Amino acid sequence: TYVVSSKDKKHSIRKKEHKDYLDRLNRLNIYSYGLKFEINKNDSDKKRNRKQIKMNELQVGVIAEEVLELFDNATNRYKPLDETQKTAPSHIPSLGVNYNTLLCYTILAVQELTKKVKILEQKFEKPYNLQS
Repeated sequence: TYVVSSKDKKHSIRKKEHKDYLDRLNRLNIYSYGLKFEINKNDSDKKRNRKQIKMNELQVGVIAEEVLELFDNATNRYKPLDETQKTAPSHIPSLGVNYNTLLCYTILAVQELTKKVKILEQKFEKPYNLQS
């Protein structure tokens, strides 16, 4: 699926600054799990079967509560652009993870790591350049 990401479809654009994203991502745990589905009496046989298959299917991912502690806008918990506006939607479903947002934080973490690697490379190249 595609997410609308064109500059002309966005407002209040601010470039994210590096804020220990690598450290935060390293604190996230990855789990394997099965999903829970309530099988109701009025579910059709086909629907029951589909739920049973989904419950037996191995999933891999993060836990939304842990993500919320480290990245407060990478879940479906309401976070307004303007912090003075606290009007949340009347119904927020079970806590979920926005993997698109986590991907963006992962890109920022890779950029942090790249910067650190470049500094180390420069540090180790200098002594060799002096001896040449």
